[in-house]
Amino acid sequence: MGTTLSWRETVEMNPAYRDINNWPSIDVSSLQVKKRKKFHRNMKIVAQVLAGKNVGDVAEQFQISHSSVSKMMKRCFVAKPYCEPSLTIGLIPNAHVVKSQRRAELDTFEHSSGSRNAFGHLLDTVPGMRDKLDAMILARLKDASFAQVLSPSGFHGEFKRILEDSSWPRNRYPYTTASLAYESSRLYFHKRVNELRLKKIIGESQDITPEAISEHYALREIQIDEQMTDVVTNVTVELNDELIPLRLSRISLILCIDSDTDCFLGYHVAYSRHPNQQDMLSLLKNVLTPWEPLKLSTPELYYMPDSGFPSGSPYNFTDMAFSTVALDNALIHLATSVRKVVCEDLGSTLTFGIPGKPKRRNWIELAFQTVNKLTHRFASTTGSHTNDPKKESAKNYKSPPIISLRALEEALSIILSNHNSTPQARLGNASPIRLFQHHMQTQNLRRMPFPFTNNWNPLKDVVVCSVKFSESENRKPYLYFYGVRYTGPALNDESLLGGTVQVFYDRQDVRVLIAKTAEGKTLGNVFAPKSWMRFAHSIHTRQYILKSIKSKRFHGKDPLAEYFNYLLENKSLPKYALALTKLHKEANLPSSKNAVIETNDDKSELDQYKEQTSFSKPCLDWDMDWVNQYEK
Repeated sequence: MGTTLSWRETVEMNPAYRDINNWPSIDVSSLQVKKRKKFHRNMKIVAQVLAGKNVGDVAEQFQISHSSVSKMMKRCFVAKPYCEPSLTIGLIPNAHVVKSQRRAELDTFEHSSGSRNAFGHLLDTVPGMRDKLDAMILARLKDASFAQVLSPSGFHGEFKRILEDSSWPRNRYPYTTASLAYESSRLYFHKRVNELRLKKIIGESQDITPEAISEHYALREIQIDEQMTDVVTNVTVELNDELIPLRLSRISLILCIDSDTDCFLGYHVAYSRHPNQQDMLSLLKNVLTPWEPLKLSTPELYYMPDSGFPSGSPYNFTDMAFSTVALDNALIHLATSVRKVVCEDLGSTLTFGIPGKPKRRNWIELAFQTVNKLTHRFASTTGSHTNDPKKESAKNYKSPPIISLRALEEALSIILSNHNSTPQARLGNASPIRLFQHHMQTQNLRRMPFPFTNNWNPLKDVVVCSVKFSESENRKPYLYFYGVRYTGPALNDESLLGGTVQVFYDRQDVRVLIAKTAEGKTLGNVFAPKSWMRFAHSIHTRQYILKSIKSKRFHGKDPLAEYFNYLLENKSLPKYALALTKLHKEANLPSSKNAVIETNDDKSELDQYKEQTSFSKPCLDWDMDWVNQYEK
């Protein structure tokens, strides 16, 4: 028997190879389109030959030569003894199944044998040739003081010097060529420089022990980032019995993804080009509270089976505990409130990475490509850059776009949840959410305790405030909270004057606070002034209004009404239309989910306060009803 087996001998030794279904399968869609047709043809040819059909008849049927069929069988089966044949790989057109080797002696002046694979044979024949050339390249990559500047000509000069030192015969290749194998040297130089540089970067030259291999499991690291969506939307407002379409400025999307399973854990839509820390906390709340699919109002949109997020049904993983939370160095990530929630409440480690190095958080950066595939399909897209040909035309920019804000939110919910249910090759043909579920059920991962997950809300916080009292002003005791005086029966205790109380508040609605003593005894509710009680508003909205009052934009007598009127007067500008939408969203938050008011009777203390202050009447003199928005 020779050094290699014929294809017939290989099949006789392995009868299972006769059935092509036993061969390794490959994803045909991964092949180039022009190669798929030939791949299927080759598979039919080999299958018929293995079934016992004559090679000549198969060649005539497919109109190819007898030698072509024999060559194809050799590509699939011919291998050295005790080596695996290429099988399915051999069916792929032009695929390298065996490394080329030179068997003939090198070319000489007396006997010409060609120069195929001659340079590689020379590297293996001349003692130390390959190692010495590598040493020249490595010296430069390590920035050694004695290293040469790398260039093809310098590399070729070192190649000739090594030949001289080895006393290589002058009548043998490469001396049989006019250029002394310069082109082969140049090609090898570029290939080898890239190989050695890559090994230096990823550390392949070092021995890898089993202890050095990192484990991958769900919640080992989650990555969070935000990005403005590349599409402009509209919203329609009814004002004085007239429907007015408004062009909105771009909204932002905050995403959270699990690195090792590629599963989206949740998202948050921020009605702003620049999200704030409250939006960041809202994302964390969405991740750890039960997810419910939106009630879709846009035609032809639907959720795929098994789509969703880990916190939703049927998975219900609302007790997830993250090991590491990877963020960039944006200001909203550096906020104290975010640090407190992630590190103290969730017991996780915050990592901000190196500024200007987004590849450290490659999965979240890649995730936004999924979103961009959606936003770049609309005519009102902004594109990826100012010169992008997909960018909205100047003609369409003058009028509100067709896509509504609600439709965009529904589409985002669908593509993100559908991503979780789509099988991926790199996950072993498992979907991200199924792999995530498998890890949660089979691995000993840290979980948050039930009392925490049942009552936790990152948007609710506590601060310590001083109780003040001024006899000269003839005012009731009060406390300052975000630039506003709060009063209420809870502070009407002389033992509290000059002392401090704990104030519990909700960032989404700061009209009413809960006051408690340092020992935790509940004193009751305290209320903002009447001018701030008209409708629910967040801390961010109040800060913007107070800043506007300071800059003389507003008078400050009725700040919320002034702010609303200011936005209405400038509603034709996209950024103010978006701010108006955000304010409407805040003012219509479900009180049962966001109020921090504690009551002991059927009538809430807030209602009693409104009656006492004659403030139960509607806050706005104009009638405004939002259409194509959340309530419809």
